[in-house]
Order: sequence, then C-alpha cells, then structure tokens
Amino acid sequence: MTAKNFICPNGEQVTIEQCLAGCVYGHACIARPTLYSLAAGCRDRKLDRFSVTELIRGARESYLMKINDYAIDPMSLVFSTFGTAVHKAQELAALKAQ
Repeated sequence: MTAKNFICPNGEQVTIEQCLAGCVYGHACIARPTLYSLAAGCRDRKLDRFSVTELIRGARESYLMKINDYAIDPMSLVFSTFGTAVHKAQELAALKAQ
C-alpha cells in the first residue's frame, strides 16, 4: 500500500490531499512546493523489484508497509527526497561523461 496521511507537528493525522489543499490548522509546517515533492515521493511506485530502502528495512516492516496504508511525518521524508535528487544529478552527470 502507500502512505495516505501526513502526521502534523502536533501529532494529528491529516490526509495528504487535505494537507496539499491547505493546512487545516491555518499554517503550513513546510513550504507548499516541498510538500508536493514529498507527497510525490511517498506514492506507490509499483516497482516489480525491491528498492534499496526496502532492502535496508526489516522484512516484517517492508511487508506491513506493502499490505497496509500508513501515516508518515513529512519531515522524515526531507532527507530521502534530497538523496533521491542527488542520485538523479549523479546519474545525469555520468551519462554526460560517457
């Protein structure tokens, strides 16, 4: 399955769609463009093989995340999104070097 909710700084859960539409608490904890990027990164990518992150996780955690919807703190996604961007830049640089 996939992440369906973001966990707000106050601990409440709100659907990702509600969060992107506008903060239900009147102030965004993260800039809107960043929230859109984080939301895109936690969707189900329907991979036919394991990702590196899944290989690092425990088998039970990976299994439960596949069969259940879950909530995630968007702040916990910031560094993984940054890492994905860095890897993409490295891939592009490697292609140009060929």
